Amino acid sequence: MYFTNLIYRITPKYTKDNFVKEYLFCDTEEKWFLTENQADLAVKKYLQKVPEAILTAFQKENWHIIVTNENLEQKYGYDFEIYGVTDREEKTIYIYAHQDAVNYGLGHELGHFLDEYLGFVSEAKEWKELCLKHYQIYGMPIFYFSEPNETEEEYFADCFLLYLNESSILEKCNKDVFEMFKKIFTNIDAIVEIISGNNVKDSSSHRNGEYIW
Repeated sequence: MYFTNLIYRITPKYTKDNFVKEYLFCDTEEKWFLTENQADLAVKKYLQKVPEAILTAFQKENWHIIVTNENLEQKYGYDFEIYGVTDREEKTIYIYAHQDAVNYGLGHELGHFLDEYLGFVSEAKEWKELCLKHYQIYGMPIFYFSEPNETEEEYFADCFLLYLNESSILEKCNKDVFEMFKKIFTNIDAIVEIISGNNVKDSSSHRNGEYIW
């Protein structure tokens, strides 16, 4: 599909004139930001993992993804490093123009969109019960379930990310959640048709705030 709701706000830090001094001989260990062309390739490649029906719903609901190198921690007042943030009031996902952020943050933030789109699955009593069945397997990659006491919303987003990236790990961590996401993905075309067709009331007024990763 032709995904249009994708914006790049990447201010080049290095130029031909400052590259040697500002990068090669700089003591800081800053992550390398992707160029706009690199970011475009990385994001579009990752979005191929996401069911087309979800991306169609994302666009129909007028949500956007902004890939950026602006300081998101400062913008949203966080005192720890994040990969991205979902601003529900703006209907916008912000993702850093880092490869890791694309690989492990974008899916997480799209999970927050899906949670809201489906009517806040993470608030259901049944979902909270499923969360309690989580099993932290040995050698879990650090990109998944990084917070020991995640909220139900964050756990939903993490599980969505893991189902996209490495579903076999999710099955080991929580088979019941794996089966739920399998049910969603198997029938996603019909689910989106039902929800979008029913003109569900905009849930943005349900709560205020934003999600992070």
